Amino acid sequence: MSGNESSLPIVHRLTTTPSTQLLAAQRAAVLMADHLSPCSPYCEVWIAESQLNGRGQRHRPFASPPGGFYVSILMAAPQPLPMDILPLAVGWQCAQLLAAANCGQIEIRWPNDLCVGDRKLGGILCQSVVNGSRCMLLIGVGINTNSHLRDFPPEFQPYIATLADRGVQVDHACLLDQFINSMQGMLRADEVEHCAKLAASLDVTRGRTVTAVVDERSVEGISESWGADGRLRLRTADGIHELVAASISQIDGRKIRFEA
Repeated sequence: MSGNESSLPIVHRLTTTPSTQLLAAQRAAVLMADHLSPCSPYCEVWIAESQLNGRGQRHRPFASPPGGFYVSILMAAPQPLPMDILPLAVGWQCAQLLAAANCGQIEIRWPNDLCVGDRKLGGILCQSVVNGSRCMLLIGVGINTNSHLRDFPPEFQPYIATLADRGVQVDHACLLDQFINSMQGMLRADEVEHCAKLAASLDVTRGRTVTAVVDERSVEGISESWGADGRLRLRTADGIHELVAASISQIDGRKIRFEA
């Protein structure tokens, strides 16, 4: 596939699908297996009105009823990017887009959630496929935009927020165009690092007591947010713990997610 053939985004608009991220991953696998070499600015996008089997971090189920913004974007990257901080950088970009759409203050919860207060508004999933000098980047975003709490399973409702319930109606077509443009600007490591650093200003956990799960054990401490490497820093009685492969289960002693 030549650069000229892939200069404009290819957008697939779906009524429903098991997972937009799955479709993007399947396409990436085909490109790699066929030794096709799409180059930047190659960009292919899947957007669905609902998902049947959305997944987030650690393959946790992510409810995706009609009305939300469910998008995955597949891009050719000129070089591998720092994946540990990419979700934070994408979170910053999404928060800025939503703020510009009069959606109010959107915060970020390490490592990959968009929040309104302590409630989850959306999730981000970033993956990459590297083969030699070729790198394909997959970024999936699910945001509870025009859906309502009543549209979600009861067990999720105490932990999530929607923009519609805050009196905001989002133009998905406009948001999609802006999202694609912002993601295409994230193909350099220095831009990812810059946005991840800015994202710390929106950290919903800073200065609060956080309980995180690391390898099935809990670590509790005061959050000092994340550094340039994307590691969450918790100040505990034993000193500073820097977390990489972990997930937050509680903030100030309150559960912040549904656990089956």
